[in-house]
Amino acid sequence: DKFSIHVSRASPYRYSLHLNNSSVQAEVRQLSDGGLLILLDGKSHVTYAKEEVGGLRLVLDSKTVLFPNEYDPTQLRAQMTGKLVRYLVEDGQHVKAGGSYAEIE
Repeated sequence: DKFSIHVSRASPYRYSLHLNNSSVQAEVRQLSDGGLLILLDGKSHVTYAKEEVGGLRLVLDSKTVLFPNEYDPTQLRAQMTGKLVRYLVEDGQHVKAGGSYAEIE
């Protein structure tokens, strides 16, 4: 495993998080609009999470991250919608990491 994560609840609002060899304390409060206010290392962060068809959408301090439901390294997917214009490699051909596979618009 790349990461070892352990979370324990220290009080109704305080959590201890252990990631590999690091530890941090966080205070978490529910907001009236469904979000969470997280106090971490003296800084406050507002976060929202929403389950969607494609996975979990997490908004943290106005930055959005999508965690897909499944990861299949044999499939290449774009995060945005668009029209497939053309393939740039032949079927079955190897694509290097960071290389172009197809053109969309």
